[in-house]
Amino acid sequence: MNLLWPQTDLWRRLRDVIAPVLTPVLVGASTVPIALTEGREDGPVRALLPGGVALHPALLGPDSHLSPDRTWLDSASPALAPLALSRQQRAAGLIAEGVLLHHMATELGESPADLPLSWWTLGFAADLLDQRAPQLGWLWQSAAGLMQEPWHSMSDQPRRGAWFLRWRRQQGRPLRFSSRHAPAVTAEEWAAFGQWCRDATRGPGAAAPVLLSPAPPRPTPRAEVRPLSHHPISWHAGPAGLRVDCGGVLAPRVRLASDENTVAVMGSVDGSVSPLNARPSRLVGRWLMRAGQAGERLGIAEGIAMHFHTSGQLEFTLSNAWMGPTDLDSRALVKQLGASGSGSGRWHVRTLSDADGAGIVTLTDLTIDRISVHPRRHRMRRFALPAAETHLARVRRLLGQLAGRPVAFALRDQELLLSGELKNFTFQIRLTPA
Repeated sequence: MNLLWPQTDLWRRLRDVIAPVLTPVLVGASTVPIALTEGREDGPVRALLPGGVALHPALLGPDSHLSPDRTWLDSASPALAPLALSRQQRAAGLIAEGVLLHHMATELGESPADLPLSWWTLGFAADLLDQRAPQLGWLWQSAAGLMQEPWHSMSDQPRRGAWFLRWRRQQGRPLRFSSRHAPAVTAEEWAAFGQWCRDATRGPGAAAPVLLSPAPPRPTPRAEVRPLSHHPISWHAGPAGLRVDCGGVLAPRVRLASDENTVAVMGSVDGSVSPLNARPSRLVGRWLMRAGQAGERLGIAEGIAMHFHTSGQLEFTLSNAWMGPTDLDSRALVKQLGASGSGSGRWHVRTLSDADGAGIVTLTDLTIDRISVHPRRHRMRRFALPAAETHLARVRRLLGQLAGRPVAFALRDQELLLSGELKNFTFQIRLTPA
């Protein structure tokens, strides 16, 4: 490092304080002499010049903090006040970044004054600075912003880019600086980065000197948002579970069992808002039982409906119904007699698979009312007899075995398949939409 300092008392005092921080950061950064100069009162806090770096006069004193850091002290949560940088810390970081940016411009064969201060260039310099001088705390304000105000664009606050670069390294996919142009960011990785930012154990706040809590969820954005921004959205599932499909990417994917909650991050790379489709499991609806299998025995069914309500209520309806084995005697009996009645229960989703229309449910509180048996043919319908209590007792025992057991469901080609295992046999039931 070859920094040329102005020979005034104010600059000498600043140099004496910050030189120990600058030395390890800037070793090998540049062999070209870089002159430090005092900028204009109405100028930026730091400006890159063809041969040096200009600093705003306020960095020379006498105040202890510059205006942005004073805002952290005065306006931010008291718990975040330690993240404010002193005037000398701010000056050290700005000088170190400026020298690193000079070096990056030289590597590209460009003038430092022409190098865009994007999330890619400034983020790269800030990341390198923080790696070499973590005691400066240069990136903690950016970490707090990512966690607590993720809806602001990384393009507008480019030092946040340092955390994106750090996340890429954690993923085993580090980015190398070889162009002034930022690499393309995919929707998938941007949403995953947003989820990582909320992770208190691995994200930006994991090693912070103060507790950084992620932002609370916000209403789903309806209009355009800032590019390279994140939007945490809260989801809650009722008994029927919840599946959220996104025209873009949500992280994590929302597949909620009954009464589960989660916060998912919707990321926007280009500023557009992805359409969201939140709906309960596809088991919801009215289904007609068609066939089934108990152990090795195949069976048929007719006139038996199951209605899965979003509220978690389950209704059975038997209307001129029959269910039994497929042998010839049973088929003959089906043509003569039917049963009518109803039953009820509760259901809730235990898991939802990534595959649409699949998961596991639990049925509870299963009851069946008295069922009547009557002739199927219209001209014979002169009587209806209660089903024998011995038959109802068998049905109730079967429902008692089923209650509380996991039942897998899968929807394929408009056919619903329920399957599970009871005490002595496995079963499958095929249903179609009513």
